[in-house]
Amino acid sequence: MRLLLASFFLLLTMLPASAEENHPTFTDTEKASILSHGPWPPTLKPDPSNRFSGAPAAIAYGQQLFQEMRLSKGTLLSCASCHQPDRQFMDGVPLNRGHQLLDRH
Repeated sequence: MRLLLASFFLLLTMLPASAEENHPTFTDTEKASILSHGPWPPTLKPDPSNRFSGAPAAIAYGQQLFQEMRLSKGTLLSCASCHQPDRQFMDGVPLNRGHQLLDRH
């Protein structure tokens, strides 16, 4: 037990004093080079193959469909049930159940 505690404290002393020490620092030249690949986020352009691209009514309709539970099997889920916008359209769990639990990752 003493050896385990000693090892633990030894590891603690090897950690950086703060998380900031792990962040890279960039020179002004490096920052300019990074930003030259932008703008961030990139500007979205209308899709020329989609005659409804960017149309406010089409956007509103798509948002409505994304929330619509009647489109799912059993009418219990919507796309937004799992694809949560505040979680970058993920559900935050390693293996989602959905309509049934599947054996896959």
